[in-house]
Formats: sequence, structure tokens, C-alpha cells
Amino acid sequence: MAKRICLILFLSVSFVLNAQAYMVSVFIIESGLPMEGVKNDHSKQLENAFFDVFFDAGYIVSNTPMMRVPSKPKMSMEKFVESEVDEAREGGADYFIAAQIDYSGDSLTPSEISLVLFRTTPYMIIQERKVKIKAYKSEKDEIDDLKNIVKGLIPRINEH
Repeated sequence: MAKRICLILFLSVSFVLNAQAYMVSVFIIESGLPMEGVKNDHSKQLENAFFDVFFDAGYIVSNTPMMRVPSKPKMSMEKFVESEVDEAREGGADYFIAAQIDYSGDSLTPSEISLVLFRTTPYMIIQERKVKIKAYKSEKDEIDDLKNIVKGLIPRINEH
């Protein structure tokens, strides 16, 4: 009996020590909103969706402070977030996700989200995706939809 307990304990410790979780860094960019003001609720919900989905999938998640720009960046997303990707790599992140939320017009509701998933080492873009945002009946519907959008990135990470 003592041998069995020792064996189970040894195997348990071995599995725990060999477990590896990937680290994902998330960067939210708001475009089309006034430069002053607090974070938009929709942006916070997207950031929370990233944390919820990736944490539940077993990833370590960190974020870069949200950035607000007056309009969509003219340069490619890859160039726009280059320094943030470098910082994430230096901080130990295996993957980096840039999510640019476009608030076009005078609305405080986003019209589109552009997602770019990077692998930090070796540096490469894994996926680029644009998602049109629809009108939601409730906040719960919006949160559920955002989580489904984020869940779509996990299989791409698991492939690499």
C-alpha cells in the first residue's frame, strides 16, 4: 500500500512539473472615440472575454494597457504593434493578440473588431481576422458573442 501511494505521489508531481501553460498577451486598441474619457464598456467587455476564455482554456493571460487612437491606423497592424509585441516577447509571452475595435461615426458602439494573432518566437502572424459587430438585444448576448469570437483563436494557437 505504501509503495502504491509513493508511486501515485511521484507520478502526480511529475505530471505537474511537466505541465506547461502558454502565455498570451492581449492589446486592445480603440479607434474613433474622443481621446479623452474612460474606457468604453464594449472595450472592457472584449478585454474581459479574452481573460475569461483563455484562462478557462488553461493559458496564462496578460494585457498591455488599452490604447485609444483618433482613427484606424493607416499602417499595417503588424507595424503598428511592433514595439508591444517585442515587449510581450521580452516579458515571456508566447503569443500576442492585437484587437483593434473600430467605433466609426458618432456611435459609442463598435462596428468592427480586427484581430491579429502573433506568435512571438519565432515571430510570425498566425491569423488576421475582421469581425463585423451587430446590434445585441442584451449585454449578455454581446458578452456571449465576444467570447465566441475569442474562442475562435484558440484552435489557431493549438496548431502552432
